Amino acid sequence: MRPVHRTDKYIDLAEWLCFDCGNPDLALEWVGRALHAEPENPEALTLKGDILQEAGRCEEAVTFYDRALEIVPDALEAIAERARALHTLERWDQAVAAAEAGLAVLNEITGAEPEPDPVVAMLHEIRVSSLLGSGQKRAAAQAVTEALERCPGDERLLELAALVRTSGARP
Repeated sequence: MRPVHRTDKYIDLAEWLCFDCGNPDLALEWVGRALHAEPENPEALTLKGDILQEAGRCEEAVTFYDRALEIVPDALEAIAERARALHTLERWDQAVAAAEAGLAVLNEITGAEPEPDPVVAMLHEIRVSSLLGSGQKRAAAQAVTEALERCPGDERLLELAALVRTSGARP
């Protein structure tokens, strides 16, 4: 087991400060210390993106996710959160592509269709809602059908399916 380095402690503290304490400004200071110590740490880069996204600074967040993905191209958290940030920015086509990239990484990791879990459902949700946002109703209908096959019973996807249905779209 590798020893816990100062960078790991900074990352843990930043994560706690942002997501448990609701203090993204202080969290940014601590993740900044981690990145000062290890500028190419993909975990710290992804966390900085997460904190920026939590603070509503999605454009900046995408930059940090991109940097993390330059180092580890199949970093699933960075891919998924990048897709979420792009969706928030209403950059629909990029959000769809990012969600599809995340699902492809999951397929590669598992060697098959990924088991339903929150990340899988989130990627499908981003894909469907981004397709809807871009006006691609037919593609959204097809995507929500696929999503429900892979994640049956997911409440968010069921709500999206109802929204797609009310849009008049058909696969």
